[in-house]
Amino acid sequence: MEATDSLYVADGTLAELRVYTWTPLALSGKIKLSEDVDDMVYDAANQLLYVGHGGDAANPAKIAVVDTEHVTLVANIPVATHSEALEIDPKSRRAFANIADSNEFAVIATGSKEITAHRKLTKAADNVPLAFDSEHQLLYVACRTPGTLIALADGKTIMANWVISAADGHSTIFDLLGGKYVDTAIEKVYDERGLFPSYLQVSLGVALDLSEQPRMATRLLSSPLIVDPETELDHLGFRFFNFDPTFAPPGKTAVTCFLPTRNFTYWENLRRNYPVGYQEKKHRVAEAVIDILEKRIPGVRTAIEVVDVSTPATVIRYTGNWKGSMEGWLIAPGASFKPLPNTLAGLHGFLMVGQWVMPGGGLPSGIMTARTALKAICKHDRVPFDLHAREAVKPEPVAV
Repeated sequence: MEATDSLYVADGTLAELRVYTWTPLALSGKIKLSEDVDDMVYDAANQLLYVGHGGDAANPAKIAVVDTEHVTLVANIPVATHSEALEIDPKSRRAFANIADSNEFAVIATGSKEITAHRKLTKAADNVPLAFDSEHQLLYVACRTPGTLIALADGKTIMANWVISAADGHSTIFDLLGGKYVDTAIEKVYDERGLFPSYLQVSLGVALDLSEQPRMATRLLSSPLIVDPETELDHLGFRFFNFDPTFAPPGKTAVTCFLPTRNFTYWENLRRNYPVGYQEKKHRVAEAVIDILEKRIPGVRTAIEVVDVSTPATVIRYTGNWKGSMEGWLIAPGASFKPLPNTLAGLHGFLMVGQWVMPGGGLPSGIMTARTALKAICKHDRVPFDLHAREAVKPEPVAV
């Protein structure tokens, strides 16, 4: 947070809110909460941080209110079940919380730090994502059952005419939609088509000016590096972020090492069932990578200030990508970049975009498939598809 010059991290495993200073990056404080600490929203006007935590019999669900100026807990607002998303409206001094298991959202007065209203959702459930449009005073609630986007204004529910899914393809089709719209073509794609692998990434903060290093370098190994029981690598790729001064403070360099693996189940099981072993395994991989980097840059080990290791379990946890894939579908031989269908048989008003529609992954797949989806909507609604941006007439603001 710029206003406090601090970084706040919700740690669900340790059941606490951790506070770090930016320069140097160091733990400066922590506040003990309950398990499943995750969603947060910052009220910049009052320098308050709202944090969702708890949600079982031993630790009832609450929304913590933290004074970021003094790093103190000032309130703990009880809610029915764990809050899945939080948003803030500085104009009306309100916060909104998606309470998915109770199929509702709550309105919190930021002044009194109390819940002033509950709103039950009746036409859809599993309301997890939440967004607030302050300019137009619209609250957007995304539901998973069925896949629906609801806009709320002045106490009324406005159902979306179209839903565009940029989420994970497998989760969308087989989980959120319950497999109701699967045909033989979809089954064949998800059963047979090749995926990009998942990966581990070792990220290093090095207190050295490595501007003489290339932006990318590959190190051939004299003996394979064992990543997990099914993965051995005979080379490693390093990236030196020395081409932009904003990546690290003066005289320092951010360095990453990318280690592909398809053994995502190993890392998921390790994190879920053997957390100590999971941390030990990450540490072992990091040490092996640092040893290899030391051979290229003697003395680098003693200059390393920050080490962070992500795994396929991290990818799945934070992106939801099926099997932890880095970029979805591989390009099939002879098929080039031919996109997959962006519709599902029998489901109207629904389109898919992103790497699960366009093989090859990357940012371009999102842009290209989004354009195709918008053209389809315009054609269906008989609206010209205009490539030139025009300023829309601003609607009158309404109260939520």
